[in-house]
Amino acid sequence: MSGSKAPADSEAAELDGHRVYTLKNQNSQRCPDKSSDPADGNGNKVYQYGCIPGALSQLLQAEPALRS
Repeated sequence: MSGSKAPADSEAAELDGHRVYTLKNQNSQRCPDKSSDPADGNGNKVYQYGCIPGALSQLLQAEPALRS
């Protein structure tokens, strides 16, 4: 996957060289959607909205946990 389209139906894809995912809540059938906070801000709010194919705000990237 290239550029600016999100994967559909909660599948994994690649965006700008990074593995990204969409998730769908099985109870609400909604997807987590990032707020309009700065893209790299910690503590960003996440809301649940209807899943929108191609919505970049609904892409998630898994990162390994930091060990202390």
